[in-house]
Amino acid sequence: MIDSSLDVDEDIVSYAEKRDSGPMNLLLAQCAHANHRIQERNARLIRASFGESEIASRALLMYALWNAEDGEGRPAPDAAGYDTYVVIATKDGEEHTLIFLADPLSVKEGGAEGVAGLSFSARSDEFVACRGLRVGNSVSLWGNEFVVREIGSANSLFSRIGFAEIPNTPGGMVLSGAPEEILEQLQAFARESARKKDIYKDGFMGEHGILYFGIETGAFLRSVPQLEFTIGAICNPDLPYRKCRIARNGAIDEGCKFLLSYSALVVLSLLDVPDEICAAIHERCCATKSTVKRLENDAAKLADEPYVSIGKLGYDDGKLALYEFGEDMKQYCGSRCRSILRLTQELKTAEPSLGDYADVRLPEIMGENAVIDIRTAADNGYVLVTEDILEAQMVDGFDLSTRCSISFMLLCLGHASYILRRYLVQMQEWYAVPVLEEDVAELLQAIISEVVAQIENDIEI
Repeated sequence: MIDSSLDVDEDIVSYAEKRDSGPMNLLLAQCAHANHRIQERNARLIRASFGESEIASRALLMYALWNAEDGEGRPAPDAAGYDTYVVIATKDGEEHTLIFLADPLSVKEGGAEGVAGLSFSARSDEFVACRGLRVGNSVSLWGNEFVVREIGSANSLFSRIGFAEIPNTPGGMVLSGAPEEILEQLQAFARESARKKDIYKDGFMGEHGILYFGIETGAFLRSVPQLEFTIGAICNPDLPYRKCRIARNGAIDEGCKFLLSYSALVVLSLLDVPDEICAAIHERCCATKSTVKRLENDAAKLADEPYVSIGKLGYDDGKLALYEFGEDMKQYCGSRCRSILRLTQELKTAEPSLGDYADVRLPEIMGENAVIDIRTAADNGYVLVTEDILEAQMVDGFDLSTRCSISFMLLCLGHASYILRRYLVQMQEWYAVPVLEEDVAELLQAIISEVVAQIENDIEI
């Protein structure tokens, strides 16, 4: 399911529920996630994880990222019970992982096998036999005697396996290109525990340094709407707005056309740029139809529906805590949503490129819509404009397309004065890091020096 799509039709949902296949459960999980039905979402993902391997891997990855903070700090269970797993083994070394799930929706059939183990409902004979057992206890199952070797929470098991699936999960488009370094770093991330501090704030350590999720890709870590997260990450000082230190990944021709990503469109709407810059954007820039549909749908939802805030991120007694935004922030988000709709209504659109690549896959965390934007920019010779640091790192690392930031685009559009007068002030207020990219700062310094030299020359004359 492409995440730019509008709400799934009720007939499709009804059909998916009747089919009860891995792909259909994955689609239903995405629908539940979009509507904040967390229990149903998790149950559908678990159900999908006990099926065909590719869908199961994707379901576990989504489960891990969407539940990255759930259960942090909770003590591990010491006895078998609801939503626990039990590793049992015979004297001969025969071993099984039994997962006991409280929600009946999670279990398609008793004893269904998946990469995590065997799933059973709370009504199964296996659960009745194992309930209350502790490590070292014995149990008779299937005509054999087993000893309990390990007990833990089902959530931690699914999350641990899901993170390990990051480099292997299909579903993103396949990309040709070069270095494997970024995927190696993601592999290192997969080995990190899902119970670490907030991943968006702290990043994850790879072999070549720390990688960070961006203001768009970071939403995949949280059970909140994409647009709400992106606005919060830009405006809320407790959620870092990180950018690449270099604004572009190569030479950009004069008169080039720019393709605006989801993150770029949101930042531009929050900047509330003056009319002359809007006119230049409408002349030289476009966005894929899929991104425009997705953003307009997100903006309409956030403006019209009850506000579900990611809140203010902090720590309370050493534990991660989320606090709701105040009424002012809610009103601000509503006004920005209306600004987004005004910006996209007059923006040129490009047909999205949907073809396949070869050799190297972008991980699922990028999102299909972002991959479509990258492919469309490459196929049409556009310069991709993104403010998402992870997306920029992927584009640069795999040499996928020409890429730049909003500040460099504004320079190309002939609005250096706006950057100096208003853009820098706004980035400081948003605590952007860096406030201005190094190459843009050098270009602005050169422009200022040239102007000063011209003034001095005019005075001498």
